[in-house]
Amino acid sequence: MTSAHPSPSPSPSPSPTPRDDAALLESDRAIAAAPLPTAKTIRARQSLLIQGVRFLVLNSRIMKMVLKGSH
Repeated sequence: MTSAHPSPSPSPSPSPTPRDDAALLESDRAIAAAPLPTAKTIRARQSLLIQGVRFLVLNSRIMKMVLKGSH
């Protein structure tokens, strides 16, 4: 069964101004020049074990600051 009401077409986005184009080109260049993560970095970012340990370390540091602070 087809719907009786066609979905509205998305509105076209406004064309960027020349100033926007220059900013986009500059950011594209900066992104292209950025270093790519190594395989080791990618594994560390995707590892639940490593992320869990980092989570615990960060939370313990925050708790240490909270408990050390004077209220």
